Amino acid sequence: MACQPCRGAGRIWCCRSHKSEPRSWSLLEQLGLAGADLAAPGVQQQLELERERLRREIRKELKLKEGAENLRRATTDLGRNLGPVELVLRGSSRRLDLLHQQLQELHAHVVLPDPAVGAHDAPQSPGTGDSACSATNLSRVAGLEKQLAIELKVKQGAENMIQTYSNGST
Repeated sequence: MACQPCRGAGRIWCCRSHKSEPRSWSLLEQLGLAGADLAAPGVQQQLELERERLRREIRKELKLKEGAENLRRATTDLGRNLGPVELVLRGSSRRLDLLHQQLQELHAHVVLPDPAVGAHDAPQSPGTGDSACSATNLSRVAGLEKQLAIELKVKQGAENMIQTYSNGST
């Protein structure tokens, strides 16, 4: 497949990036998962892989945007050289918005359970669930515990700052 110029960003994007732009397709349709059982471990794994790919693309696009912003600040010839830089910045901003939107849609499908399996997600006593759900739940619990630890550290830091500033101003 030949690469086509990305008109909005002023640089070449491979056809995979053009394919990932939503025209009338939802993210699940793009992944070939429309109508699939979203609670299935294989589907969840594919959604997780897509989420990581989107995060990598977002990081890459942020670096490109940062480089273009640095180039804009460093450009002294405002007439000729600034135009292409502005095109890159606008295209990069649009692409970032698109990637963030796709990531949010993906998060909605990863986090929200399939309504057809509502009773399956009901609380169970330990040892009664199957191993695939148990592994998924353990992974979620570990992630939530990690996030809780971070949030508690942020809270403690904020409390320390409040204490420091309230004692320092008296």
